[in-house]
Amino acid sequence: MMNTLYMKQVPLKWALPALILLFSHFSLSAQDTLYANSQLTNSNGLCLTCRVLDRNNAVNGYHNDYTTLLLGASLLGAGISQTLIFPKLQTDPNAEITIEIANNDGLSISLLGSVSVTTASPGDYNSDRYIIADDDFERKPNSNRLTYTFRTRKPFDRVTIQLNAGLLALGSGLRIYGAYTAVRPLSNCIEAPADVYAYYPLDSTVKDLGPRRLHGITGNMAYTADAVCDLAAIDSFAGGKQFLVPAFTMADSAAAFSVWVKKLPGQQGGKVSFATNKYTFEISPDEAIFRYQLNFSEEILATPPKASAQLYSDTGYTHITANYGDRKLDIYINGVWAASSDKMEPYISTSGMTAGPAVFRIKNMIADELTVYNRALSFAEIQRLAGQQDDSVTTLPAAAASLTPTGHLSSGKNILTIAPNPVSGSFRIHGDIPIENSILILTDLSGREVFRTSPASATLTLPANVSPGVYVLRLRTKEGKMYGAKLVVHR
Repeated sequence: MMNTLYMKQVPLKWALPALILLFSHFSLSAQDTLYANSQLTNSNGLCLTCRVLDRNNAVNGYHNDYTTLLLGASLLGAGISQTLIFPKLQTDPNAEITIEIANNDGLSISLLGSVSVTTASPGDYNSDRYIIADDDFERKPNSNRLTYTFRTRKPFDRVTIQLNAGLLALGSGLRIYGAYTAVRPLSNCIEAPADVYAYYPLDSTVKDLGPRRLHGITGNMAYTADAVCDLAAIDSFAGGKQFLVPAFTMADSAAAFSVWVKKLPGQQGGKVSFATNKYTFEISPDEAIFRYQLNFSEEILATPPKASAQLYSDTGYTHITANYGDRKLDIYINGVWAASSDKMEPYISTSGMTAGPAVFRIKNMIADELTVYNRALSFAEIQRLAGQQDDSVTTLPAAAASLTPTGHLSSGKNILTIAPNPVSGSFRIHGDIPIENSILILTDLSGREVFRTSPASATLTLPANVSPGVYVLRLRTKEGKMYGAKLVVHR
């Protein structure tokens, strides 16, 4: 990977040492990363003796230099801030911002909760202030430095880091080492469409990695390494587990929910659900249900419109998408249309926003990669979330046609059932699928082909050079019919 070169203005005599430092400390792609290279500082009138030390150190290109914000004799509500400015406007919806800071005493992290960040573009504040909570930071190894990475919903060319007085002691300070913005996909495991409302990887926390930071509240979730990506939420005990998101505002006119689920062998009564005031998305080992449940007076409907689709039980992961738009509810299974309902009565209002808590519940199942959208997803976006891109098998022209929703597909049709999944070596294709003279192709999530074979039987063994990760497995029969599934490889 190419090392990153700071975009900075320093005297020529410092150029070589700076380059040596940069090439030894940073390994982010220069094509995707911009570092702040200018700054502004400010304090409000209540911050009587606040000071900024070495204000240019956070943008001078030296990894170990820092600016210090110091609180002096300050009244409640006082604050001092530094704005770090990037060389150009960032408009990519997949851009994220990372700041690196530390407490001025070099040890304590008591400043957490007293630090906030905001973004802006030239002449326009983005109204996206985040007060950083303790568990939002990541500590750098063997260091007292902390990094905070977040996304914003609007174009930006600067980030403001503010230290607020509150209950902090006289003389408390914050070190700011710098900031950079990088264009990265929301997830390394799924191809998430832009403008996500909330994204919960469920990788040992219930944090929202989307731009709104709508973190869940829970004290009893459990996790497993048997996952589509990283770690996944799991519950194998009667009674179930849940997490709450206190403030969730969903559009009445369009929404989408996406999640990977897997049943637990030997467990009964499994269920995964995500419910807001307006929508309920519920999955059991045998069925997926999507409900629209409030009328225009925000009263629960006696018979809410719903779409339901049968699921075929297997031992692997299944991807479910619930999609709502144009007064129609749809369910997709592994990227394939499965069921719909357009029975939206005229008295059901679909023009506003409904606010309230959201609750995720899980019992006797595994769930991974929960994404929520305040808009309807296109069919192509749904396929990408499920790893079923039309262009992932470019040498088979029948592939795209066979995956186009006709409106007459039954649930589970064209889904390739394989076990075990995740797989470490051998696996078997289940179901009444003609294997003779078929072609089986394995691609990664970017569509790159990594393995192709004409299977002699329903039992296959992956080559040893297929590395661990998440893949798309497609099988084309001799009649040209396509089957597909997500395959997770563990070694």
